[in-house]
Amino acid sequence: MFHHLLDLQRASLRPMARFARELGGLVPWSPAGAFGDWLTRALDAGEPAGEPIEEALARHWGCEARATLEHEDAFVRIVRLARPGGHGKSTTLLAAPFSGYAASVLGQLVGTLLELGEVVVTDWQDARLVPVAAGPYDLACQTRDMGVAMELAGKDAGLVALSQAGWAALAALAAAPAGRRPGAVALLGCPIATRSSPVALQELVAGMPAELIAEQVLRVVPDSLPGAGRLVFPSVLQLAAVAGADPLAYAEIQSGLLLELMGLVDGGYASQHRHMHALIDVPGELYLDLAARLRGEKLADAAVPAGKWPRRLPLLTVEATRDSLVGQGQTHGAQRLFGHAGRNARTLTIEGAEHHDLFLGQLYAARLAPALAGFLAGAQSE
Repeated sequence: MFHHLLDLQRASLRPMARFARELGGLVPWSPAGAFGDWLTRALDAGEPAGEPIEEALARHWGCEARATLEHEDAFVRIVRLARPGGHGKSTTLLAAPFSGYAASVLGQLVGTLLELGEVVVTDWQDARLVPVAAGPYDLACQTRDMGVAMELAGKDAGLVALSQAGWAALAALAAAPAGRRPGAVALLGCPIATRSSPVALQELVAGMPAELIAEQVLRVVPDSLPGAGRLVFPSVLQLAAVAGADPLAYAEIQSGLLLELMGLVDGGYASQHRHMHALIDVPGELYLDLAARLRGEKLADAAVPAGKWPRRLPLLTVEATRDSLVGQGQTHGAQRLFGHAGRNARTLTIEGAEHHDLFLGQLYAARLAPALAGFLAGAQSE
């Protein structure tokens, strides 16, 4: 019913958007065309995100990269990227999160890593496009796929895990044989020590039993899509959660886009709008596992057993002080949980940054990109 009502709303508004665009083409200096374009983009934002990371790099980021598909199944593509004629010899595994943003928005982060050499990326499939016959997908499955990506990246590759991917990446690292482990690890805004200063959204999810989450948050994919019958956490509800966590920022991007389309401002709102709405549906089983982690439940398939963390493995943890999705201390807390200390452990806290500043934007370029590149280059040269 949820998806049917959503489709009905979109269908009812598209004629208005088309009429406004056509009117804008007939009446000089009319804002109607800009409004029609704005409404069309808003409606298109709810469509399944299926743009591969390599195409997004060229189309949106102006970054040409040679792409080799290393592995593909129903839920993930593991892609190796390299700059044409690039001279970097190192390899970095970018563990993209399978929740919220599609890998296509990580182009700026990928560009930083491509300066060092090849990049192996986990490019997750929108769950509403995965047939039910492919089976369920939970945190154990993500950990397994992360292990496959780690093996494809090769021994001593750098590992950069963003947001939700931190859990599965660390679990895969703990299970990997000593001869196949990464040479350095960077955790960017990863909710590892989840009991440290939880944000409002985390507290809300943690306080809901699994049955209530399944009833109120998860939805069944409609018959009109390949994943018909699959239980998912819809991207439109994720967007509502993101907008609710910082409503002023969301309103600024929406209004800024309209003003930009009218030619009144030039603030890069079109790209910000595209990034904010590049969301994918998450498998219901995976989301329930993530909620269980927020409640502090011990999931054997997502925990790093005591003593399993390689003490000499260089570790960088990065947090944003205004992160509305991951609480303060939850990423740096990985240092404490794993008994990591000394010269191999580093922390970086970016003042005034939000969650998205950990992978794109001016703050990312000024504060995180140089530090991340320096850390990986230094660790891999030792």
